[in-house]
Amino acid sequence: MKGMRAADWILLGFALLGMLGLASETASLRTFAKMFEDFGGTLPLATQFVISTWLPVDLLVLVAVLAGTGVILRVKSIAEGVGRALLVVAVLASCIGVPLIMAAMYLPVISLAGAIN
Repeated sequence: MKGMRAADWILLGFALLGMLGLASETASLRTFAKMFEDFGGTLPLATQFVISTWLPVDLLVLVAVLAGTGVILRVKSIAEGVGRALLVVAVLASCIGVPLIMAAMYLPVISLAGAIN
């Protein structure tokens, strides 16, 4: 059981897709922040948290470190079970983080649409 197996490559692919999603959210964060300044009202707490912290960048680094460590452990056959577990955690972190950040960024738009009668 040496090296990467098909399941590991699939997990790595999903982790990379998650990293791409987190990177795109990080890149668009400044645009959203400028747009929110024009609203003039109070932003929802989730949106304020995402804008004021490094949450997207932190999640991106976390997923990259988990996936990279998982691949190294699988390729070197050091702790194969731990390597696969790290890949799974990287995928789960990106699958949870990307939609949560996206929802937090769109909350002002949703609340604005709800205020229109």
